[in-house]
Amino acid sequence: MKSKHKHLPAYIVDEFKELDRVTKPIFRKMRRYALLSFIAIPVSLINILSLFLAQKTDQIYILPLLLFSIIGAFGLALQKEVKFLYQDIQATSVQFIKERIQKTEVMHEHKRKSYMESVVKEPFSSINLFAEFLEEERRLKTNK
Repeated sequence: MKSKHKHLPAYIVDEFKELDRVTKPIFRKMRRYALLSFIAIPVSLINILSLFLAQKTDQIYILPLLLFSIIGAFGLALQKEVKFLYQDIQATSVQFIKERIQKTEVMHEHKRKSYMESVVKEPFSSINLFAEFLEEERRLKTNK
C-alpha cells in the first residue's frame, strides 16, 4: 500500500489502509467471480461454436450443448454479480467515509455535513474528498 501512496502523508495512508481493510473481503470475492466469469464465457462460446461448426452436421450433440450453455449462463450470472459487488464496494466505502467524517470532533457541524453531502453526491470522487477532509482535520488539530 505504501508504494501506491508515497506522496501522501502517513495519517492519510493509515486511513486508506483502514478503508482497504473494510472493503478487501468484498473485493477478493469480486475478483474471484470476475476471473471465473472471464474463463467460463469464452470457453462456453468457443465450444458451442465448435459443436455447430463440426464436420458432422447430422448429429446434434445435445448433452455437450446443454453443458456449455449452462457454463455460459453461469459465467454471465457471475458477471452480473461482479457488477453488484462493485456497487457494494462503493457503498461500503462511502459508508465508511461518512462514519469517519461523523466521528471527527475538531470540525464544525456545518463543515462535516458539507463533506458528507459531497461524498454522497459524488461517490466516484469520494476518495479525493476523504483525503481533503483528512488534511483539513489535521490542519485544524494542529492549529488548536
